[in-house]
Amino acid sequence: MNQIAQSLHRAHRLLHYDFCPWANRWVYWMKHPLTALIAASLVAVLCGIFVNRYAFVLLGVAAVVGFLGTVWPWIALRGVSGEARFQQSRCRAGHAVVVRLRVRNRFPWPAWGLSIRRGFHESLDESAGIALARVNGWSEMEFEWLFRPERRGVYPLQTPRIDTSFPFGLFHASVPIQMSSELVVWPAAVSLDALPDAAEIQTREDQLTDRRSGHCGDLLGTRPFRDGDSLRRVHWLQTARQGKMIVIERQAPATCAVR
Repeated sequence: MNQIAQSLHRAHRLLHYDFCPWANRWVYWMKHPLTALIAASLVAVLCGIFVNRYAFVLLGVAAVVGFLGTVWPWIALRGVSGEARFQQSRCRAGHAVVVRLRVRNRFPWPAWGLSIRRGFHESLDESAGIALARVNGWSEMEFEWLFRPERRGVYPLQTPRIDTSFPFGLFHASVPIQMSSELVVWPAAVSLDALPDAAEIQTREDQLTDRRSGHCGDLLGTRPFRDGDSLRRVHWLQTARQGKMIVIERQAPATCAVR
């Protein structure tokens, strides 16, 4: 089983490896569905001229699909408007906030395939968004979802938009969403196991730290004598034992300050 899984993994990597990254900008346009539809139309025209006239039926079907796929999303959103608000004005990064969206459809036919793009996420992927159910004709619907901001800042990051590419995904049309509030996101709070010593502003003899050496408190250790050390700090026993001047180090007074 392990050998089969490794073989499948190697095959997957081989099939998805980009051998010609320099040519991507020339072939990316071929991934669009409209390109395949245009290519099918050209083949239908050639077949209709040189092979059989019934191929023009395929040309007509491709033309209808292309027309509906590019025009219908634009028409559907002409009657759609949205207004959104955050249910609270402040939170911390990673905490959930309820977002309420009100969508109004002024046309008699329903709007399908709606999603929310931009504004809430930093992803560069254009397909990233929040999917919505359909909005019936001549109606107003409300949607709610939990939004978890990934970093600090003011949201939305840019104007959110209601997007649709229904029915064939050939063309994306969008309209802006009116935001009635904004969300201020503070940095995430992290629990500390211990409070580090802050730089002292005012010394206190009853508050000591063992992270810096001073002249008060308990004994921390010994070290070689340096110019300027007081003779009162000389450890005479260690000095006699090692044959050189040894001084002792004690705790330093400190005051912890937190902002």
